[in-house]
Amino acid sequence: YGCADKNGRFLIVDVKDPAAPKEINSAETPNRTTHNAWLSDDSQTLFTTDEKLSAFITSFDISDTKNIQLLGKVRADDYQSAVPHNATVLGDYIFSSYYNQGVMVFDASFPENMIEVASYSTCEGSMGQFDGAWGIYPYLPSGNILVSDMNTGLHIIRVDLKKASYLSGTVRDDVGSPIFNAQIHFKDDKSSVYTDMSGIYKTGKNTDGMRSVEVSALGYESVNMDVNMRSGVLNIRDVVLKKDDSGNSAQMETYVKAYPNPFYADRLLNVDYSFKEGIDGAAYLIIMDLSGRELYREELYACSGVVVVGKELPKGTYLLRVFNGALYSRVIKIVKA
Repeated sequence: YGCADKNGRFLIVDVKDPAAPKEINSAETPNRTTHNAWLSDDSQTLFTTDEKLSAFITSFDISDTKNIQLLGKVRADDYQSAVPHNATVLGDYIFSSYYNQGVMVFDASFPENMIEVASYSTCEGSMGQFDGAWGIYPYLPSGNILVSDMNTGLHIIRVDLKKASYLSGTVRDDVGSPIFNAQIHFKDDKSSVYTDMSGIYKTGKNTDGMRSVEVSALGYESVNMDVNMRSGVLNIRDVVLKKDDSGNSAQMETYVKAYPNPFYADRLLNVDYSFKEGIDGAAYLIIMDLSGRELYREELYACSGVVVVGKELPKGTYLLRVFNGALYSRVIKIVKA
C-alpha cells in the first residue's frame, strides 16, 4: 500500500514478484495530498492522511481490492489550524501525529463514523504549520505511546482510551423522500453535520450526557430532539421534517458560474462562486450524476473564489450545485467532453 502525494492517491500493489510489481488498484483521497496509509487489524479497512491544512483522515473499504469504497472522513476538532501527518491503527483506535497540534486519537469502531476521543499537545509557543509532532508509535507492551516532536523532542504519554458515543439516522420528508444536506446541529457546542444524498447522517461525541439536537433543512420546519449520548452506544434517530409553507424557502443569494462548459481533460472546469453572506457552518461544492447521486464533494473555506474540478470525472453529463449550510445555489448542468 503506497501513497502518491503529488497525484493525491493511494495505490495497492502486488509485490509477490519483487522484480515485477503490479498495480492492482488505486483511489483518490479527499484533499489529494495522500501522505500516509495504514491498515486496520483485520486488513479490511485502509486509513489515509492528507498532509495539508484542514485535511481529513479517511477510511476506505478494501475488502475487495478491485472495488475500493470510501467509508468516512474525519478532521481534528480544531481542523482550521491542523495538518495530519502519520496515522497508525491499534484495535479500534487511530493514533495520529498532527504537527503543531500534537497527537490526536480517534475511535474508529465504525470506520464510516470516526470520532475524536483524545488529544495531547506536544507543542510550546508559536510554531510553523509544519513544525511539531512528526511520528507516533502506540505499540509498546507497556501501553505507553511514543511521540517525536521536531521542536520539543521525545514525549512518552499514556491515553485513557474510551469509546465515543454515536448518533446516526435518516432525515426524510413527510412522504418518505430523503432530504439532502439537512443540518444536524448540537446546540450546546454549536457543532453540525449534514445529510448525504440518501438523507443519512452520522456523528458522535467524546463525552456522555443528554444533548439537545436541532434538525433543519431549507423549506422544512425544524425538529428538536433530546439524545442521551453514552460511551460505546449507537443512537439511531430517524427524523421526519414537514414542509414549511411560510414562504421562506428561497434559494440563497449566490453567484455561481462554471466554465468552460463543456470542459475537457486538458481544460478542466473552473467554478467561480461567491456567497453574499458568510459561510454558515460548512460550505461545499458538489457534483452529482443525473439521478442526483453524489460523485464529488469539495469543502469551500472562503466566501468567494474559483475552484478547479473535474479531473477524475469520465466523459459525460453531470449536475453541479453549491451549498452553504442548509442553503443552496441553483443547479448547473455540466458536460465533460
